[in-house]
Amino acid sequence: MNAEQNGNLFTVHVRPVVAATVLAVGIVLLLVSAEGLFIHVLVPADLHIAVRVVLWILFVVAVITTIVGVKQMVRPVRIFEVTERGVVQYMRAGIALEAGQLLPWERIESMELTEKTGYHGRRSRIIVVTVRLRVDDEWPKERLYNFDEAEQSVYLDAFSGNPAGKPLLEKLVEAKSSFGPV
Repeated sequence: MNAEQNGNLFTVHVRPVVAATVLAVGIVLLLVSAEGLFIHVLVPADLHIAVRVVLWILFVVAVITTIVGVKQMVRPVRIFEVTERGVVQYMRAGIALEAGQLLPWERIESMELTEKTGYHGRRSRIIVVTVRLRVDDEWPKERLYNFDEAEQSVYLDAFSGNPAGKPLLEKLVEAKSSFGPV
């Protein structure tokens, strides 16, 4: 979706502190796994095969996490854009996608700031903008990113980006009142 054609009002990118945290976690995991596999200053070289397998898995995860952190620092991930036509999502269940999905203003019934259980279980809580939608046969819910059937809503990350929280909700409501149906 081309932002220039849609009158981009603002874009929400992942905050640098989130990208720096991902990078730091990747580096720490890389150091821990490299110590156990290659360096052997703190960890003895004669490890059990099961420990070595776990360290190799940790090493691969660490390399991927470090690469993701560097990429996010260099080119911050777009979470979503707000345009004159609606909100264009670029995240599906925490994974960045190139092709955005438009949530047109005329389909958005309401928006509110809520706290939901995150992707990592009960203890992980995330702040989201719950966007309640009007869904019908013309606009099927099966293709919607982060759609909750019970609430007929889509969740937009209101924590990781900038702006976040209440200022983000205020900007979204203002955009909807300016460009949405009367």
